[in-house]
Amino acid sequence: MKKTIFVDLIFLLNVMLLISCVSTTSVAKFYTELQPIESVPEECRLAENETPKVFCSDDIQSDLYFMRSNYFQVIGYSAWNGPDENGVGGEDCLQNEITYFCKQKGARVAIYSKKYTDTRNGIYSVPLINNHYYTDSNGYMHSYNTTSYIANSYSVNRYNYDVYFFVPYNQSYIKVPKIGIEFRDLDSADRIKLQRNTGICVDVVYENSPAFFANLSRGDVIIEINGENIINVDTYRSVTSKLSADDSVEIKYIRNGKEEKAEFKIF
Repeated sequence: MKKTIFVDLIFLLNVMLLISCVSTTSVAKFYTELQPIESVPEECRLAENETPKVFCSDDIQSDLYFMRSNYFQVIGYSAWNGPDENGVGGEDCLQNEITYFCKQKGARVAIYSKKYTDTRNGIYSVPLINNHYYTDSNGYMHSYNTTSYIANSYSVNRYNYDVYFFVPYNQSYIKVPKIGIEFRDLDSADRIKLQRNTGICVDVVYENSPAFFANLSRGDVIIEINGENIINVDTYRSVTSKLSADDSVEIKYIRNGKEEKAEFKIF
């Protein structure tokens, strides 16, 4: 009985150690780099003695949009499905690991989310060594061992984890006259929904930008600027590269299936 308890304790300690160390490998193992920190201006990186800000999010997509619209760029992200990252390390275990990784990557801010997905149950076997003794006909004592196995059950909750790492844009970028959006080409789902192949989709509207005050919104599809058709991202960049501060802009876009128009000045 004592041996059984001892073996079970060893097994549980190993499991607890594994769980407590999982977040280190998970955040790093599943990291995807989008922007090498070496290419980020030094004033935008985490300073040597600075503590990064780490936030837990209930709505990761909304908070991601909020950060981007406030002139923060994503330099990388981690995403995975696994058991509870806090494990025996307490509630701050995952947050501490994200903070440590921010310092490694030079990120000033990180946001993360944890969403329950499922519970996995099963059975594992624990080996038990049994010692046996006997006395032969000459009175000598001998021993031998046999192994038996004890079945134990487990139940593990699993979660989806998403972590995004940010640095701010530098002031010179923020102050460059611009419309004030991030954008992307239409994907196949957009084309089916809109029943058109040309245009660009507004992905982010920067706070206090010309687009912000003109009430352009995420999801709007820009199809024309100053009378020039916008075919794709390349066309948009070509047209807007000619614009300067105080230039007037007329944009035609599609929102909720209807064509709309906005007029404003670049600043």
